[in-house]
Amino acid sequence: MTHRRRLGLPSARNTGIEHARGRYLAFIDDDDVFLPRHLSIALASLESGAETVSTTCLVTDHRVDPAGPVQGGVPWDVEFDPVLLEACNLFPVHTAVLRTVTATTARFDPALPAVEDWDFWLRLTRDHGYRVVQIPEPTVVYHRIPQVCSMIGAVAESTAAMAEFSALVRRLWSRWPASTDRSSRFRLYIGVMYWQVMGQLAVGRRPDPHYYLRSVQALAHAWRDPAAEVGLTGRLAETAGGERIDDRHVA
Repeated sequence: MTHRRRLGLPSARNTGIEHARGRYLAFIDDDDVFLPRHLSIALASLESGAETVSTTCLVTDHRVDPAGPVQGGVPWDVEFDPVLLEACNLFPVHTAVLRTVTATTARFDPALPAVEDWDFWLRLTRDHGYRVVQIPEPTVVYHRIPQVCSMIGAVAESTAAMAEFSALVRRLWSRWPASTDRSSRFRLYIGVMYWQVMGQLAVGRRPDPHYYLRSVQALAHAWRDPAAEVGLTGRLAETAGGERIDDRHVA
């Protein structure tokens, strides 16, 4: 199925869902890759009763040939919690393999220019009772290549783009109200993180290319260990630190 005109990523994924005939769904962007055991590992867990499986992915700044050994990369290995999901997105879309949603109303929202996958996970877990099982094994590669244009890279290029993206996050929060005081408080920490990133951009510094992942890792640690919430704001400020925009390009 080919759309006659560009309808956006959510619509493309929805078309895939509508035409899927199998028991399971998996998503992959054209510039990322599954490693050889990704589907077999995920399917083994799905066969045991889970509705959704999320594996670890490696974020790399260089192209990876899935047929060879994978060297380098930053592991995206945030532990899943359905309530923490209310504060921040916990895993990239291509790490997930899930039971088909064709018979449900769960779809990606074409009106969202970004965070459509986060909205989708919230809909699955909150409206349709899907459980997510995390497998701590790297099975996919998420390419973040310097000098290559990407949506995430574009967001981190200017205060205006970052402000627009953070407004989109607040829009999603409004759609999915926090179910606990704690998840509501952790949303404030995410706001601090975006404020720190915009502060970096305002003084001519590009944020660390892994600022979001490292921020979410810090939040997930504090979520599991309440003692780690002490000083969390300062650690989020540290994750935003980057380099002068003139120094080099970070996608």
